[in-house]
Amino acid sequence: MTFRRVIVIFLFAVFFVLLGRGADAAILYLAPSSNTTAVGSSFGVTVSVNTQGVAINAAEATISFPTNLLEVTSVSKFGTFSLWTVEPAYSNATGRVSFGGGVPNPGYNGSTGGIITIQFRSKAEGTASVSISSGSVLANDGLGTNVLSGRLGGTYTVGAGVGPGPTLDLPAAPTVSSSTHPEQALWYSNAAPAFTWTTEDGVAGYSFSFDDQAGTVPDAVEDSTEEATGYTGIGDGVWYFHVRARNDDGWGGAGHFTVHIDTTPPREFNIFALIGEDTEVTRQISFQTTDDLSGVHHYELVIDDAKSVPINVGETTPYTLPELGNGRHEIVATAYDYAGNKRSASATLTIGAALPVNEEPTEPAKPSKPLTDRFLDVVEKTEEQVRAILPKPVNDAIDALSQTVRELRSNAALQEIIDEIIEPVSTSALILTTLGLAATTTTLEITNLLYLLFRFGYFWLIPISFGKRKRPWGVIFDSTTGRQVRGAIVRIFSKEFNKLKESQITDDQGRFGFLVDIGEYYLTVTRPGFMFPSRILTTPVISRYEHIYRGESFEVKERVEGAININVPLDPEDLEISKIRMSWIKILNIIGLILEKINLPLLIGGTLMSWVTLVLRPTLGNYLILAIYGMLILLKFLHTKHVQRSWGSVQDAKTAQPVELAVIRIYNMASGAIMGTKITNREGKFTALVPPGQYYLMVLKVGYQSFQSQPILVSKQQGLIQVSVMLIPEHRSPVQPPSVTPPRTSAHVSSMAAIQRPKQEPQISERNT
Repeated sequence: MTFRRVIVIFLFAVFFVLLGRGADAAILYLAPSSNTTAVGSSFGVTVSVNTQGVAINAAEATISFPTNLLEVTSVSKFGTFSLWTVEPAYSNATGRVSFGGGVPNPGYNGSTGGIITIQFRSKAEGTASVSISSGSVLANDGLGTNVLSGRLGGTYTVGAGVGPGPTLDLPAAPTVSSSTHPEQALWYSNAAPAFTWTTEDGVAGYSFSFDDQAGTVPDAVEDSTEEATGYTGIGDGVWYFHVRARNDDGWGGAGHFTVHIDTTPPREFNIFALIGEDTEVTRQISFQTTDDLSGVHHYELVIDDAKSVPINVGETTPYTLPELGNGRHEIVATAYDYAGNKRSASATLTIGAALPVNEEPTEPAKPSKPLTDRFLDVVEKTEEQVRAILPKPVNDAIDALSQTVRELRSNAALQEIIDEIIEPVSTSALILTTLGLAATTTTLEITNLLYLLFRFGYFWLIPISFGKRKRPWGVIFDSTTGRQVRGAIVRIFSKEFNKLKESQITDDQGRFGFLVDIGEYYLTVTRPGFMFPSRILTTPVISRYEHIYRGESFEVKERVEGAININVPLDPEDLEISKIRMSWIKILNIIGLILEKINLPLLIGGTLMSWVTLVLRPTLGNYLILAIYGMLILLKFLHTKHVQRSWGSVQDAKTAQPVELAVIRIYNMASGAIMGTKITNREGKFTALVPPGQYYLMVLKVGYQSFQSQPILVSKQQGLIQVSVMLIPEHRSPVQPPSVTPPRTSAHVSSMAAIQRPKQEPQISERNT
């Protein structure tokens, strides 16, 4: 029994060790980690990252070196990163080199990811220790999780050399270029890259290699004396060419060149005709696809062999066709990826002739005048019974208003209008109010039907208008079941330049949230097993979600005071829909679209009609209906305006101005693990979706005192960290402690009026740096 317990404990220990390694795995290191050189000689050191199996999308670091022994002559980008938040820079006065960069989705995953190369020149004899004094590596998980677990520096020995004679003068790294793949950041469909390079005089030969590792250094075996080479039959992906030169003193440093190869066209797709009548000359279609490597760049549409029309990504669902004539029309859509590969889809759309119109339509029969008279006696008796039980002040108020109405009706011109137009309509409405469906058992005039629709139609839409709760975040959900979809990758693009602004991965509740500036945007969603956009769900009226998004672009016209809260349905890929079921779905979508469009007009029209009817017929039923409409308008206003605040903020404690680019680190109170890192925008705001639990924040900004919050309780209903932080500038003595003001809309964030800043910044382990 004891032996079994030992085995169980051992297995649990191994499990947690591996789990911890997966959470914090990346290592920043210098390559080579050691070297021996002479005074006056130059050598290169590459700052690289080993992700240890975790995909990353960003890293930043500061490298420190002794200024009495070394000086930096240049800093160059290596090729792993293509985006730079902080351009590589150095200072020989302070002995520091800094950078900050990243790579788009799906990020980088490898052991030799070269980021920058630093060229040092030795100044004096001694042993120079070069260290990575600070840094962070962020996972490509949509949360910005810092996965840095270690920083490995290097030791470099500087000797005096051999007497006063010349020191070793190794050749510099060759400068590589490519005629087939000239831009390192762009994708090409050419699978036969060719390279040329230039170097200094006195070079005797070259060693080169071509692989998928960014930091490879070719061996010390000469491959050629020519300054050109090429390869054929290279597969898709990101590849790296490496070359270094040899002279009489030995082998120099390596030069590198990145090529992106994508020979695979975008995925197959279909063109769908959206709901519409065959007689419509202007129709809408929907089509969209994805590309696994370089991504979709744009589409082109051809109708009946006419000139192709370019279409931007995000504008294809829906896409409104130009006016078409009667007959069959062939439509061909072609998707182009960033490498120039293309995939086409075609469809046939038939526009039918308009239906014939009767030249001499027969006039519909009008209901007889006695229709309303049959019910008025019942109406009056019912009202008398109700008024008999009302308090005297209420009856007095009704009588007073009725007297005012009688005086208005005494006007001859007004009486003529009432008798000829309004009286029949309001009488029919009064019958419906009192007797329910009694008035619908016979045929009414069209005017009466329209009146009844506007006066009472909104009552049927109350569940649609108020049945959905507004959330300050978006949700990805299954269009067939309504269940949230976790692990979906949501990307938001600026439509103007088709530039990726941010990407996130939905949590267990299918949630995502973006803070964006004014502009026009569109989203893309990818998740294995699902298709985007949905061709099943087209309207929020038949769903429990509102603000349904199906791939179209949207415009942010004013300052956003919360995350984008659109909801995105995804269709299961393995879903087989019968034609009958698809027909029912189309019918439901048409009904839902109609209800969505007439919602607000019915509310406004019903209120106006009820007011007019009350003036003409001040009956108890009309008083009650107008009162109900008044309450509905108030509830509609409150329902529209009430959206939970979805952001936290950081401000200057002295000026109350927003603090931009402040770093907010979110820690779990129970485990101490970092849950994510956020950066404030130009308005000092940040958004943080977290699971239920207790957390605390560390807020850092150069020029301000560091700040640690008290525990913050986040409930499942709340789901957000919404605190406001005041940072004290460093040059001031902290007279007043920084405070966190909980938002008024939340009852789950504990009061933080008495927060005291710790005397020392909390000690955070290397794993949370």
